Amino acid sequence: MLYPSRFQLRCLVPDTILAVVNQQITVYNILIRSWIEKHLEEDSVKKIAIITLALVLCAGAFAFADDGSVLPAGVGRFYVTNTYAFANSSYDVDGNLNDIPSGGGAIKVYNLGLALEYGVTDWISAAVQWAPGVNLWTERDALLAGSETNLVGMADIFAGAKFLIVGEKAPVQNSTIRFAVAPGVKIPLPGTDMQEQFANIMDMDPDTAVTVAQADKHLFALGARAYLDYIINKMFFMNLYSEFTYYPLEGDYQDLSPMAASTSKIAYGYQLVLEAEPHFDYMTDAGIRLSAGLPVTYVMTPNYKVDDAEVADSGTTVLKIAPSVSALLTKTPLPLEFKLGYSLPLMGTHTLAVNSVTFQAKAYFKF
Repeated sequence: MLYPSRFQLRCLVPDTILAVVNQQITVYNILIRSWIEKHLEEDSVKKIAIITLALVLCAGAFAFADDGSVLPAGVGRFYVTNTYAFANSSYDVDGNLNDIPSGGGAIKVYNLGLALEYGVTDWISAAVQWAPGVNLWTERDALLAGSETNLVGMADIFAGAKFLIVGEKAPVQNSTIRFAVAPGVKIPLPGTDMQEQFANIMDMDPDTAVTVAQADKHLFALGARAYLDYIINKMFFMNLYSEFTYYPLEGDYQDLSPMAASTSKIAYGYQLVLEAEPHFDYMTDAGIRLSAGLPVTYVMTPNYKVDDAEVADSGTTVLKIAPSVSALLTKTPLPLEFKLGYSLPLMGTHTLAVNSVTFQAKAYFKF
């Protein structure tokens, strides 16, 4: 699709309207936004919404879909997660994989995430996780009204506790099976001000980049995670993981992107994650624990609703595989663990086909 030039856009919008675009929502702002949303199909709100989901998925499941074990009492663990994600293709509503044409919105993102966990008892751990965290650098191959576009922003925080129900040190002792649950909440952080981004569009300045999507939903949510491990021997176990996130509150539709003019409310419903991972551990004589995993993850979201009306074909699914290797140094003054993984989408519907490389460093401490 050919985008209108800044001159063409100015010709289509009266000067009296341009004079007020930096104000808060007015009738004129809504008219302009409606025109942009109608004519710039490539950057429609529906397509922007799948970018938000893809960014949330790029690091979160890989970084923290751990096994059923918990930290020992008094032991803490600090994470730093670096993720480089990119998408040059997307899945349509029928599951067909299509290349994104030049100028059509291919993305590159570098995301930095952090987390802190602490063993309260030998069967309870508490955690605060911000991964994905903040998009420190982004690139998007698409213009909007002559301006460069990006995906700058930060995700919300997950806080919760993990309870080991079945295991060697759990209330129900078992040396073959580990089962744990982790209830928690998502704490919304401030999102990108889309009113400001719309004003940037109307400034007609090609040197001012426009953020076209939120990095997360920025809504309070309730979450629950479940972990089930079957321990075959000291070097090998099978992990099953699930995560359910429910959004009880509605968001403002116009916060989705600069082009969203409607004052409607949007209800996301929930997000479901299912994962199976064969996991291998080997302890060397040098005190280095080598690990490898091959998780296969399925993620889905239902059709969202706008003003209680379900939007057809707005739901998403993705099936991905994320092989990883890690090394835990146990004989250093401060135990350190390094993990490297690659996430590759296998199939999906109505979502970007996001590939990602993640490097994660963990530092263990005790007090």
